[in-house]
Formats: sequence, C-alpha cells, structure tokens
Amino acid sequence: MPSKPIEDTLSFKFVKLVRAHRDRIASSLRDLHLYPGQELMLSQLWKKEGLNQSELAATCGLEPPTITKVLERMSGADLVQVKPDPDDKRVRRVYLTDRGRALKNEVRDLWSSVEGQLLRGFNKKERDALRDFLNRMRDNIAQ
Repeated sequence: MPSKPIEDTLSFKFVKLVRAHRDRIASSLRDLHLYPGQELMLSQLWKKEGLNQSELAATCGLEPPTITKVLERMSGADLVQVKPDPDDKRVRRVYLTDRGRALKNEVRDLWSSVEGQLLRGFNKKERDALRDFLNRMRDNIAQ
C-alpha cells in the first residue's frame, strides 16, 4: 500500500494545530507583555517558588542555557528574581516578583479561554477521550 501524502497524515494535522495554538497563545501573551514560554515558567513558580535553575529547566523541558537566557529576560521585565542559594552559592534559586505573582489569574484565564475556543462543540465525553488519546500519544512517542 503506497504511503499517503504528508499533508494527509494525522501527524501533519497535529503539527498544524499545535502551531495555530502556539500562535494564538503568543498573540494573547503579547497583551500581557509576556513572551511565549514565560507563562509556563511562571506556572511552575506559582506552584513552588524558589526552584533552582536545574529544577526549573527539568519541569519546563528546557536546556539550562535556554533557562538562563529566559530568566535574564524575565528578570529584566520584573517577573522574577534570581538569587544565590543561601547554603550553596553555586546554586541559583528563582523567585517571583509582585508583578510575576499578579499575572497568575490573567494567564490562567488566557489559557482557559484558548482551550474553550479550541474545544468548542466538544462534549465532556469527547473532551475526556481526547485527553486520554493525547496522553497515550505522548507516551507512545516517548518510548
């Protein structure tokens, strides 16, 4: 059986969806003066402040040099403060500023809004099935 054109594969359609989602999120983040990805780092710090840079890199799925650049930009935007660990000066810990904390509800509302738009017309059963499918797909690709 011949292979179908790439444009007809589910993978291609998935990539197109992810790009459209990323573009929509990026557009909304600009209104909050955030860059894409910063909200994901903030969300980790909203759960637990004082993570070190390695922990933050692992939870965000980023490489340490990337984390350093992102944190410099976020620090310059008064979203976070990076401070040496009091017990180990080689370790740098990341804390939210008041501005970083204040964005929590706006960012969550933004993501909820985009998710609502994305899943418009889907019932609960379909949403639950999609969540399961996506988790299985992630697990399959990770193997």
